[in-house]
Amino acid sequence: MERKIVNISTAARELGVSEQALRAWHNAGVITALRTPGNHRRFDLELLRRQLNMETQNEHTEGSGRIE
Repeated sequence: MERKIVNISTAARELGVSEQALRAWHNAGVITALRTPGNHRRFDLELLRRQLNMETQNEHTEGSGRIE
C-alpha cells in the first residue's frame, strides 16, 4: 500500500481539525511530521491517524481508575 503524504491543510481537512491544532500537536511531540527542504510540514495520513487514535485512547484510560 502506498503511503499518502499530504500537506498540513489536507491533513487538517481529512481529520476534521484545524491546522493550528496540528501545528500545536507536532510542536508538543504528540504527532510526527516530515519536513521539506523549505521546512514545511508533511504528514503521513495513516501514521497520523494511528498517533491521534493512540493519544485519544491514552486520555480515556488515564482517568478511568479514579475513585470519586
